[in-house]
Amino acid sequence: MTWTPALLCFSPPQAMTMNNSAVKHRARTVQDRTEITAGARRFIAGHVGDPSLCIDDVADATGVPVRTLQRALASCNTDFSREIANARFACALRLLSSDYTTYTIRAVARQCGYETPSHFTKVFRERYGVTPSLFQRATKIENRLTWRRFIDKVRPVKTGSSEYFRRRKRYNEDVQKLRGLVGNMPSAAKDALRETRRPERPVYEPRDWRADPPPPSSNALTDEQFEALFEQQLISFAERYPHLESGADELDLL
Repeated sequence: MTWTPALLCFSPPQAMTMNNSAVKHRARTVQDRTEITAGARRFIAGHVGDPSLCIDDVADATGVPVRTLQRALASCNTDFSREIANARFACALRLLSSDYTTYTIRAVARQCGYETPSHFTKVFRERYGVTPSLFQRATKIENRLTWRRFIDKVRPVKTGSSEYFRRRKRYNEDVQKLRGLVGNMPSAAKDALRETRRPERPVYEPRDWRADPPPPSSNALTDEQFEALFEQQLISFAERYPHLESGADELDLL
């Protein structure tokens, strides 16, 4: 009788298969946690104006337990408090830098989920080192400079004219104001200004608009082209069926 060591009973290919399946399982788990985190961020961004938003609401919206949501956020090096703060600050920067409507600080605080303007001003200053009103003033000047450059492109004036010097004077005044505001800002506020900066307005060149060419004559068309034009209603019913003489025959054919 031959004795066989117990270690020879294990098959190396089977062990390799088990290791591969374990790696795939971990990969699926990481992917699931990433999807849960993305869904939670979307829900928070859509309900950022709710001051009573809690992690239980986000977990119910994503369809996972609270502990699973916490582990998913932790795997992405974040947590619920950080995510809701980032969403509220992103909303605040978007409203403060609006180029179409000037929101009051009270309105911005309410739309971003803060109960009082004083609380919003406090947390905004802790984050960026400046008050919301000062940040809004700087963004308004930046937007006005972008608009002035756009006007100079689409409505140029003669160099040396009174209108030219008037535009240069107002532009330089805004530049000096912006330098005075941004010069004393901390780096966090300057980075936020760069993120919210509006791109330069595009200037479109005038185009030579021409009318569409008339449809070709029905005599020079093949049967396939003739049928296609008839389906597109480019050829009338009388041209398609010239042998019909009355509307009754047309109704009978249809």
